[in-house]
This record gives sequence, C-alpha cells and structure tokens, in this order.
Amino acid sequence: IAILFLLVFVGMMDAFMSLGVSKNIINYAVLTNRATNQITSVLKERNEELYETLSSSQAVSLDVQQVEDFKNRTKELCNLIDEMRYSLVNAEGLNNEFCISETGDINTPQLLEKDKTSLAPVALLKTDKATLLKNQIEEYKEYMKSLNLKDFPFNLDEILNVADTQYEDYQESWERTHFEGPIMVWALQKLDMIKMNVKMVEYEVLTGGFSSGSEV
Repeated sequence: IAILFLLVFVGMMDAFMSLGVSKNIINYAVLTNRATNQITSVLKERNEELYETLSSSQAVSLDVQQVEDFKNRTKELCNLIDEMRYSLVNAEGLNNEFCISETGDINTPQLLEKDKTSLAPVALLKTDKATLLKNQIEEYKEYMKSLNLKDFPFNLDEILNVADTQYEDYQESWERTHFEGPIMVWALQKLDMIKMNVKMVEYEVLTGGFSSGSEV
C-alpha cells in the first residue's frame, strides 16, 4: 500500500513540477525522496537475507548459477544508478560529498543547490549516462524475460518503463523526459524510484515460488 501511494504521489509531483518550483514543492520532493529510500532500504535488507536463505535451500525455480547471475546483474544495475546519483549531486563542481554517507545514502535535506535545474542535463544527458541507464534497464528486462518465470506479478515493461514518449507531432526520448528540466532533488528522486523498482523486482523473484515455462 505504501508503495502504491508513493507511485501516485510521484505522479502528482511531476504535474506540480511542471507548474513551477516553490519552497513547498522542494520540501515535498525531499519528503518523497526520503520515503522512497526507506522502502528501498527495507527491500535491500530483505533481499540480502533471502539470498542467504537461498544458498542452503532453493525456494525458487532458479538453479544456483542462475541465482548468482541474477544477483550480479541486479547489483550491476543498482551500482550504475548509484553512480548517477552521486554524479548528479556533485555536478558542476558542487561540494555535496558531505551529504553522502559511508553506506552511500544521500542526506537530501542538506544538499546544496537542490532546486537547481541545470544539474541533471549536465550530469546525466551530456555525459550519455541516462542513455547508458536506459540501455542497461532494457538488457536487464530482456534477461528477466529469458528466465521465463511463471505468474510473475509485475509487467516489466511498466515497472521498468524506458519507452520514449510519443506526442501528437513529435517524440521525446525517455532520457529527456526524465532529466531535461527537473530540479536536482527531483531528478534524484527519479533515479531513486528506478532503483526502488529494481529492488522490488528482485524481491519478487526471491520470494515467489515460480516455475519455468511461461513468459513474463
């Protein structure tokens, strides 16, 4: 329920952002970011416990090598997202290192220039990191589909949606839609939402008693 509420709230925030940025909007973005990270932290902890359980008893249809491969691919994708998060908060020479903890968590309220709109394009678009993320998400989805997990609860093309947006007279890339104009803290939230969704997918794979033989 908390995750569904968060998804609805994020959609509302996207609409508010298009109307302009105020102090209240920034504060809401910070709160949303905090909620997202709390959910991700819980999922991360549970997933780590599940991997330990799977090492001794196979609760899913994947064999030992498949579980290890799945774990590594998920970690690789999350590492890329983290790399983008850190490059975003330190874009244009910002000294936001003090906001990043030893565990990699970002203290969003203390971020300098969190309302600045020029940071995401510089850190994520001009460097092609956003395109790299899009491609890696696509590869991850294709890998997931190749596992043929029956009765998987998510539509991967929805929860990890990287499709371009088609308007009446033009098409806008997924990268530009996400990172062209948002304030820094909201671009950060978009990255955090992607990471949360990846951890949700990971959790479902590790907890579901899936069987092979049907496409996702």
